[in-house]
Amino acid sequence: MDDDDIRHNQPASHKVFGEAQAILAGDGLQALAFHIISSDPLVHSSTKIKLLELLSSSSYAMAEGQSIDLSVVSKKVDLNVLDQMHQKKTGALLNCAIKFGALLTDASEKDLSILELFSNHVGLAYQVQDDVLDVTTSDEVLGKRQNSDAVKNKPSYPAIIGLDKSIKTFENLYQGALDELSHLSVDAEPLRLLTKRLMKRAF
Repeated sequence: MDDDDIRHNQPASHKVFGEAQAILAGDGLQALAFHIISSDPLVHSSTKIKLLELLSSSSYAMAEGQSIDLSVVSKKVDLNVLDQMHQKKTGALLNCAIKFGALLTDASEKDLSILELFSNHVGLAYQVQDDVLDVTTSDEVLGKRQNSDAVKNKPSYPAIIGLDKSIKTFENLYQGALDELSHLSVDAEPLRLLTKRLMKRAF
């Protein structure tokens, strides 16, 4: 929807196959996700309902976030708007992915709450970091056009609070996510390692 022609150093789907096919691919994959969950013989019906509820609410939140993203182009907005947009987009996606695993293992309500806080921190950190990388990283490493936010007049963290403060913001958010993991009742090392890798990503 941001009309980037390159993603991960590859032509974007809508540039290769056209916008209609790209939209259909997204629609089809989302429908397939619901089908896979509902038809899995190894998952209990009560768990399937929880998974489907989470997937549907997360998908809607992501659509809301993308709608906000499209509506703020060339507009002056504050950090509250950016935070809301990112929490609905990336935050909802990560929350869904992380809580799927927790629901499938019948995690406690306390652990589910901790994981939600964790995913909210990581989701926002990831997007702030994206804003920073868009400014600081070359096309070749980034896998898409550098400074694409500025070219499209999209509001970003560096544009509002500056580059140095943006870097500190996403570092603190990642640290907050790591702090949340220390409260889990189960081994959080895989999530801890993943978070540390995200903190150091270059694209």
